[in-house]
Amino acid sequence: MKTSTISSVLRRLNTSKFQDSIFLRPIGGNSYVASVWIQRPHLNDRLDRPSSDRFFFITDESGVFVAAVYDMIHDLHWYVLPKYRGLGHLTNGLKEAILPFIFNQNRDVQTITIDSSFLSYKNYLKSKKVALALGFKQVNGDLFQLSKNMFDFSYSKFHETFSSIEEERIKDLQKRVNFATKMLYQVADEINIVTGHDELIHEVNDMHRLVWTLENYIDYG
Repeated sequence: MKTSTISSVLRRLNTSKFQDSIFLRPIGGNSYVASVWIQRPHLNDRLDRPSSDRFFFITDESGVFVAAVYDMIHDLHWYVLPKYRGLGHLTNGLKEAILPFIFNQNRDVQTITIDSSFLSYKNYLKSKKVALALGFKQVNGDLFQLSKNMFDFSYSKFHETFSSIEEERIKDLQKRVNFATKMLYQVADEINIVTGHDELIHEVNDMHRLVWTLENYIDYG
């Protein structure tokens, strides 16, 4: 993922233009885990297009989102807004919450690539400094690795905060599920009439029950 794309995601967060495209959950300290839709779903999306990407975000003490970590499972791509670099936000977010979260997800080893051919020498040294400060070991050229049993958990502030959702928001989500299942019913009807197979209709019936299941997550205050 391009750095410019990650920068634009941070801009969306800081301008509150992320409804229905970024979903956040606090995980301790000033860090959040998030599902990010870089692009909203479109009818002409490729059939193999993935749904969302997992990110971690870090705020400063005033609540400004200053850094992002794109989680590619076998690699991490981190980025800090220029005016907030060198202040320790990335290092603190990684050691206090993000890496503890990752190692709590049955990931025993985290690798990262710090590619000197794609970074300026200055930024390469900065990223390498962050990695080494966190305990990553350079194992092969641009490849760095940190195992769970070598990570220093003494700085951990990892704590996931879950919550319910306000009733008005649930009603809006119910409308979306209702609309989506009606579209699926259309597809199932065509398959049924043309081919005589009705399996899809039964599957959509199960999905439509989500409309009512969503009420379980309402926050009544």
